[in-house]
Amino acid sequence: MLSPQADLPGAAASGQVFGANIAARSAGENGTASREEIEARILLARAESRNDVVRLEGKFDVLERHLTAQLNALSNDMRRIRDDVRDARVAMTITTIAAALFLAALVIAIALMEDTGFRRGLAVRDAVSAATASDATRIRPSRAPAP
Repeated sequence: MLSPQADLPGAAASGQVFGANIAARSAGENGTASREEIEARILLARAESRNDVVRLEGKFDVLERHLTAQLNALSNDMRRIRDDVRDARVAMTITTIAAALFLAALVIAIALMEDTGFRRGLAVRDAVSAATASDATRIRPSRAPAP
C-alpha cells in the first residue's frame, strides 16, 4: 500500500511506502529493528489488511446492490412481457373463434341463399314458360277444325 504522498510525482520511486517509511525511521545505527518496532510493523500490516478487506467488502456490497437492482428490473420486465404474451394469446384465440363463427355463418347463408335462389329460378322458369305458352297461343291460333 502506498502512502498518501505516493500520489505525488516521484514519491513511489523514492520508496515512500508505509512499511518502507517505518523501516527507514525505525532502523537504528546498526540497521536492526527492535521488538516494538517489529510489532508496530505487524500491527500496521494488519490494519492495512483490515482496511483493504473493508474496502473490498464495501465494493462487494455496492456490486451486490447493483446486481440485485438489475435482477429485479429484469424480473419485472420478464413479468410484463409474460403478461403481454398472455394478453396477445387471448386476443388471438378470441379472433380465431370469431373468424370461425363468421365463416360458419357465411357457409350457412350461402347454402340458404342457394336453395332460395334455386326455388326462385324454378318459379321464374314456370312463369316464363306460362307466359310464353299464352303468348304463343295468342299469336298462332290453334288449328282446331272449325264447326
